[in-house]
Amino acid sequence: MRLLLSALVISLFLTSSCSNDPIDISPNLGDERVDFSELAVGQKTAYVRYSINCMTGDFELTGDEMVLEVIEEDGQMYFKESIVPQSPMFQRGEWTEDIIHPVTAVDGEVIIPEHNGSALFFFYANDRLTLNPTDMIPLEQQDCLMVNNEEVFVGDDIGQIDRFAFGELLIENKIAVSCVPPTFLELDAYLVYDKNKLLMSHSVSRNINVSVRTQGWMLKE
Repeated sequence: MRLLLSALVISLFLTSSCSNDPIDISPNLGDERVDFSELAVGQKTAYVRYSINCMTGDFELTGDEMVLEVIEEDGQMYFKESIVPQSPMFQRGEWTEDIIHPVTAVDGEVIIPEHNGSALFFFYANDRLTLNPTDMIPLEQQDCLMVNNEEVFVGDDIGQIDRFAFGELLIENKIAVSCVPPTFLELDAYLVYDKNKLLMSHSVSRNINVSVRTQGWMLKE
């Protein structure tokens, strides 16, 4: 069941088409953004979806927007991921229901134990995001991928990406973690964050070890 849920989410976010004319569909987020270091009910952060052609470097926003919100039920905090109804994904019926999964912040870590169905975290092999890691491997950008000593970054290590840029997407000196994908999926993926917030969820599908399509969500400033 765990692999089935992951496969469904991957299919959803790697196969849907793009819109060439993103529109302003910004929801009302209030004053408090999701803060990993001080999670509190009511915090909200918006993310916009992008697509990259790894062969040409072409970058475009798809017009989709989602909101990550901290909610509470019966004393337990949860992340709620909601697609904005004006988004093309919602209009096509690809994502219409909220995605809710538990979250806990303790001892400098954000714990997300049931994130398989998440739009942001679905590929992550671990259940914890370490907010102030002391041992990180250096990472560099190689086209759509992150590499360490020319090897693609995968596994349980924590990295620091010096610079990662495409179009409107720019990441500098941030924490990065990767995935250990199931063997039947040709996927590389990364979460990039700092001690306060998630900056990017980035997924790369491959064909015979060549990166062919990249989609993800980036923080909307």
